[in-house]
Amino acid sequence: MNTFFAILGFLWCFPVSLLTWITFGFMYLFGQFESIVPYKYLMWVWDVEDSSKLGKWMQKNGWLGFSCGNCILVRNIFREDGSKYQRTLDHEERHCQQHYAAGVFFFLFYVLESLKIYFFCPRKHSYYDNWFEVDARTYAGQLVKIPRSAWAQGPNDRWAWW
Repeated sequence: MNTFFAILGFLWCFPVSLLTWITFGFMYLFGQFESIVPYKYLMWVWDVEDSSKLGKWMQKNGWLGFSCGNCILVRNIFREDGSKYQRTLDHEERHCQQHYAAGVFFFLFYVLESLKIYFFCPRKHSYYDNWFEVDARTYAGQLVKIPRSAWAQGPNDRWAWW
């Protein structure tokens, strides 16, 4: 991705980014974040404070990161040895790039992809086999094909959202 496309993508998903900045901004005021740092391609990393309510919720649910617009929300991005969870950052960066491509329609496309899998692909998982997740895991060099035995809620739970 070059700077020109990053600017176009940023503008295309600006309404989502603006709402995210407002929401995360309030959360920042209430001590939910340790730091906010600029990242590449007009993206920003919001590092969640581990001891905050959000950090504890993310830890309880096994979440390392989340992306919305041009914002990457991560929990404990810096390890004690000073290194970063680079694969998590890369994964979430790819979701930001997907936001840049799909703009305000990203979440609609993401949910429709999950629904398509759930209703029409009985041997697949609505999250692990979602095209957006597969693409992000590929980009980050993570395991792409998640076997049923490794599904977080068990091999028969195909719906990730509730």
